[in-house]
Amino acid sequence: VAPDLSKVITTTEVFPRTGGGGEAVARTMGVPFLGRVPLDPKLSRAAEEGISGFDSAKKMLCAGALQHILQQ
Repeated sequence: VAPDLSKVITTTEVFPRTGGGGEAVARTMGVPFLGRVPLDPKLSRAAEEGISGFDSAKKMLCAGALQHILQQ
């Protein structure tokens, strides 16, 4: 029997942080950096289907990060 891996979350850097990314751009422009949002295929799918990932029982991986940014 295979172990239940539905709660396992892994991350990887897709874009190297050599130039500081969005945080450096925000600093240069003098605007607040609101946060990082993990890439989540469910976000793309929800946008294409016109549904909210916040309303569903299976929230998107990025839902917490998006909610944090929206509350700022």
